[in-house]
This record gives sequence, structure tokens and C-alpha cells, in this order.
Amino acid sequence: MGLHWQYGVVQNASGAAALSVALDSAETILAINLPQPDQSSVVDTSAADLDVTATASGGDGSYSYAWTVTEEDDLDNLVTVLAAGTQNVAQYDDITWRVICPQIFDPATGPTGSQGFLEAVYTLTCTVTDGNGDRVTINHGVTLGGQ
Repeated sequence: MGLHWQYGVVQNASGAAALSVALDSAETILAINLPQPDQSSVVDTSAADLDVTATASGGDGSYSYAWTVTEEDDLDNLVTVLAAGTQNVAQYDDITWRVICPQIFDPATGPTGSQGFLEAVYTLTCTVTDGNGDRVTINHGVTLGGQ
């Protein structure tokens, strides 16, 4: 049985249903409540802030899931993954981040020179593998932004 890659799914040359995966959403935007300019704070997101589910189909019908997290953009290094959560399930809903919000204005001296937290961008990648060892991946974008 030959396999070849086409249009983001593994195609089975024998005509069986191709292994594929879909997400219930393509992107999550998390709004981070920023402190007053003359204050600093640490903000931790909660596990309930992000909930994305992968649904596999085709292939041999038995699926395993593996989620990975990649930081794409955090210019000031103010965001870290606090807990990656459970990464071997279809529903990924327990990752948390920590955002450092520095003081950007000192009442006595004026601007501190820090631009403060603006935005960080991450990609969650779900890799689905079926019992035949065939794999497909799909991405979910996450943007953390100050408000």
C-alpha cells in the first residue's frame, strides 16, 4: 500500500479514506488585563482561557494526539508558558501562560523606558497518528494581547 502527501492529508494509494484532522477553531485571542501605567504585575492565564479540540477521521480509525507549543513572537520576553497541560489528548484545554507587565510610568520621574507588554504569538500544533503510523498535523494560532 503506497502513501503520498496531498493537500494536508495523508492519501492512501489503495483508495481507503485518508487520515485527516480538523480543529473546532483556527485561532484564540486572549486579552490580558494590564495594570495601571504606574504599577507592575504578573498575570497568569487560567486553564479555561483556551479550549481547542482536534477531530481526526479516516486512516485506520485509531488515533493518538500530540500537541506542541511554539513561541512565534514575544519581542520583550514578557510571556512564558506556565504549564503546558495535557498534550496527548484530542481536546487541549489546560495550557496556561504567565505575562510580566512592567511599570511603564513612574509618577516621580516619568516614563520608565519600558514599552510594557503589547502582544505575544504562539502556535499550537496537533499531530495525529493512526494505528498504521500515518501522521497529519494542523495548527492553531494563539495571540495574547494587552488591554
